[in-house]
Amino acid sequence: MSDMKPQQLPRRLRIDFRSTQPTYELYTSKGCNRRDLVSAGLPEQTVSRLLWNSYANKESRYTLIRPEEWFWTDRNWWKDRSPHLDAMYELAGGSFSDLLPHEQAELLNAGYLEMTGRKIKGNQWLGSQGQQLDIVRYMRERLIEDGYDMAPAYSEGLNLLVKTHCKATYGKDITFIRHEGTDSDERRRLAKLSVGDLFDDAGRIWDANPTYYFAILNGFRKIKDFDKGAMLETIRVVGKEAYSAIYHHFWTYQSDENLMCRPGLPPLVGSKNGELKFFFVTQNASFGSAVSSFVRDYALPLGLSMSLIQLSSKNE
Repeated sequence: MSDMKPQQLPRRLRIDFRSTQPTYELYTSKGCNRRDLVSAGLPEQTVSRLLWNSYANKESRYTLIRPEEWFWTDRNWWKDRSPHLDAMYELAGGSFSDLLPHEQAELLNAGYLEMTGRKIKGNQWLGSQGQQLDIVRYMRERLIEDGYDMAPAYSEGLNLLVKTHCKATYGKDITFIRHEGTDSDERRRLAKLSVGDLFDDAGRIWDANPTYYFAILNGFRKIKDFDKGAMLETIRVVGKEAYSAIYHHFWTYQSDENLMCRPGLPPLVGSKNGELKFFFVTQNASFGSAVSSFVRDYALPLGLSMSLIQLSSKNE
C-alpha cells in the first residue's frame, strides 16, 4: 500500500480527501464499490471487511461511508476497529484526528491559541475564585477575563424548537428531508419560516412547552443549566442575525443523505469589540470530527471567526 502511486488509483478515489468544502457540496450518490477497492490494490480479504455491513450482517455493494468523508471520520467512530480500516485511512492519507491541534487549525484556516492553566485532578481546573471547573467552563472564565462577552458554556442547539414549532404551527414534520424529495422545497420553506418565528420570539416558543425543552436539552448534561434564560442569553451574545443565518443555512442545504452536521454551536461563543468568535478547546488530545464538521459546514461558508485552543497544565 505504501508504494501505491496516485495515478494507480481508480477514478472514484482520485479526489482531494482533505478538501474543506462543506459536506453538502461534496455529497455524491456514487459510493465506493469492490471494483474500486481492488483496483486501488487492496487484498480481497480487506475489501470484504470494508464492505461488510454489521447492521445487515452481510457484505454491501458500497463502503459504509463515501470516500469524501474517509479522512474526516474519526478512527474511533467505527464499531469494528480492526486493521482493515488502516488500509482505508492509508488511501485517504490518514484522518483529521491524527493531526496535531495546530495542524488541524491550519488545515481548517482557523485561529490557534496555546494557553496554560492550573489543573487540579481528573478533568477539573482551578478557577479564579478557587472553584473546580471543567475545561470548557474554565476557558469561558479565562475568555471573560480577556474581555469577551460570553454565552453560557455548552450552548445547546435550538433545532428542536424549530422542528416542534413547525409541526405545531404549519402541520409539517421536517425531521427528514430527502435530497431530491417531491416535497423537499416545501419542507425547507416551512423550516425557514419556523426559524424566523424562533428568532423573532424565542421565549414564546420555549414557553409553549418549557418542561419538555428543558428535559430534552439537558438530557446528557451533568449540570442541568440550559433553560429559557440561558437560551435567551445565548441568542443575545450570538445575535439574532448571525444565529438565524446558521439555521437558515442548515435548512437550505441539509438532507438525509449528505451528512451535513446539525446546527449546534461550539461549546464556547463570545463577542469582543463587536466581533463574534467561536471556540473549541482541548487539553492534549487532537480535535475530532465535531470540530471539522462545524468549520466545514458553517464557519467557512458563512465567514464565521473560529479559534481552536489547546490548554496545557502548568503542573506538567
